[in-house]
Order: sequence, then structure tokens, then C-alpha cells
Amino acid sequence: MLSLGVAIGAWLSSDGQNFAIIGDSSGAKLRAAFACVAANRVGSLLCEHLSHIDQIQPDSAVEAYDAYLELANLKSALPLESLPPSFKRTLSHLDAAIACRLAPNPRPLRILRLACTPIHNFSLFCSIHPQSPNHTMNRFPLHIFEHEDGVQELVAQPMIDVFDDFVVALTLENHESVIRFASNAAFLGPGSVSLPRKALDIFPKFRDNDKLPTNFSLVMRFAHVCDDGRIHPPDAGSPPPSSEAAKELLPMDKKHLYDWGQTLLSSSTSLRSMAEEETKSSSTSSSSSSWWKIVGGGFDSASQQPPPSGNGFR
Repeated sequence: MLSLGVAIGAWLSSDGQNFAIIGDSSGAKLRAAFACVAANRVGSLLCEHLSHIDQIQPDSAVEAYDAYLELANLKSALPLESLPPSFKRTLSHLDAAIACRLAPNPRPLRILRLACTPIHNFSLFCSIHPQSPNHTMNRFPLHIFEHEDGVQELVAQPMIDVFDDFVVALTLENHESVIRFASNAAFLGPGSVSLPRKALDIFPKFRDNDKLPTNFSLVMRFAHVCDDGRIHPPDAGSPPPSSEAAKELLPMDKKHLYDWGQTLLSSSTSLRSMAEEETKSSSTSSSSSSWWKIVGGGFDSASQQPPPSGNGFR
């Protein structure tokens, strides 16, 4: 979302005649909503007059999301409170990145331990999808551990490093999804994180209390990863200094922010190239696709047709 917002902001601010078209030829309105949020919240850092339809600059990603719902007439279909918690977490991370610009946690984290409440009559497996350089998927079983007081929990010791966005998914043996937790290592830290049921994405089949108890929780323990690959124990105080600079989420300097946006636009895998493919595919897509035109003054129009050609970023 950060990259998309910066690219749109750089495009709009480079020429007063430029506009941006945001849409999804598959008709997935939620993805289009989050893209519009990125344009509003991040793009406005470069294009000062970029705002939503009523010309008031949104103060939060939630406000920008609500503005999109109002414009798209989707307030009853996609209210934020009906979305899984991970979506709300993404919006809060976007606001945090804009506010602090530097990652609260600049280091990679290693998942040392994972534990959850047992689900009766089901064996659980865990998959972790880290956005790391090798970008591998790991799947392993959770084993029952019984404490001295007789309380049981399902545990695993993944020892997997996470760098940026990552997803922890609990599945059945047949790969059917049960629970998901999505977050970003930049907004976590060493130590234990306890996640109650309400903080997890629960798949529809398991939302009944008879399948997933109300006291269900997922607990993960993290440690910082040092430059040499070793871990720094969570209870051992501050880790040694890193040879790398603090992790910058968004440049504070407007020129650097603009240059980053231009780099994104000109790169061989730029959003512009992907948008051209999206536009081509839109000619055969269903009429349920919605395209949102964004100009320097805000959302300009909504259409059920593919975007026009011209001086636009699609």
C-alpha cells in the first residue's frame, strides 16, 4: 500500500493534467478500496490537494476507507466492522507509517514458539508465509503439550524469520483454513504476543463456538535476529547495535519521497506496466468492474466501464 500510494502521489504531482485510475477488473471491490485509501493517505503527502469527494483531507486510513464506501455506495456491503481484524490492522499500520516514517522495529524477528488452544477432534497444522528474501512457505504440525496443572495447548517451535509482511495460518490436515493472523514485523517486537479470538481472522466454517471455543487464543514468542544471524533473547535487554541504518518506511523529505515514486513508476516491474495488463484484461471482464478516477482534487468519477486511454496512471 505504501508503494502504491507513493507512486500515485508522484504521478499526480508531476503534472497538473495527470490523473489516476484505480480499479480491479475482477470486480474485487475491497482491493480497489484499499488502493484508494493508499492514494488518499500516502499520495496526499506529495499531492497536497489530493483528498476524497468532499475535499476534506482524511486524518486516518479509516476515514479514507469510509469515504470510499460512501462514494462507491458500499457502506452496507463492506463496513469496516464486518471485515477480518487483519484488514483493520493493515489500516492502522498505514497510519503509523505516515506518522513515524521509521519502522518501530527495524530488525527481523524470529518466531521462537507458537501455541494455541486445542480444538477438539481436530489436528492442526501451521503455515507461515514470510515476505523474506527466500520467500519460502513452511508447514508443520502442532503437538499437544500438557502443563503440570493438566492444561493442554498445541505448540510448535517454528524458528522462522519474518522481515516485513507475514501470515500465520492454522489449517487442518487436509489444508482447510481455520484461522489466520496477518501482520508486519516492523510493528512487532521481541517477547510474547497473545492474540485472543477477536484479534484473529476466523474462517466461516469455524466461527461457531462449538467448533472454536470462545477462550481460543494464539500466543507467539519473538526474538530479534542480529546481523550475524543469531537471535538476541527477548529477556536479555537491548540487542547489539545493527550495522544497518534504521529501517525507513516513508522518507520524511518530500523530494526523496517523490524520487522514490518516480523510481517505482519507471521500474521494469512498475505499477504502470501491471496496470496496462489490467486494462487489457478489462476489455473482457464483466460489467461488475468499477474504476475510480483520481485527480489532484480528489475522486472525480466512478464508472462501470474500463478506464479511458490518455494521460492517466491506471
